[in-house]
Amino acid sequence: MNSILGNKLIEIDEEEIRIKSKKGIQQEVIRLAEIDKLILKEKYSIPQETIKEIGSEISGNAKQNYLILQKNSKRRKFDFEIDSYFMIEQLNKIIKNWEIKGYEIKRVAHE
Repeated sequence: MNSILGNKLIEIDEEEIRIKSKKGIQQEVIRLAEIDKLILKEKYSIPQETIKEIGSEISGNAKQNYLILQKNSKRRKFDFEIDSYFMIEQLNKIIKNWEIKGYEIKRVAHE
């Protein structure tokens, strides 16, 4: 997944989130076991899926995908783009595994 800010890549799996440069150089690793709460979007989607969404994006209301990590009372938000339905399915599978592992997850429509 591509990060919207900073032109970086975000790799997400069942145990951690890795932030990498566009060249693939690992810059940061966040272990999910060390996070208090994951705040996730209710439904992840691809930007500009419909003509209406393209018009909305042109007028400055771009569709956003994000996840927020909360540790203690501090939050860190990651905005990213998803470029395929396959990636959405993979992300949903990872989220289900997070739930099975007992990570605290909150789903929100907007944050």
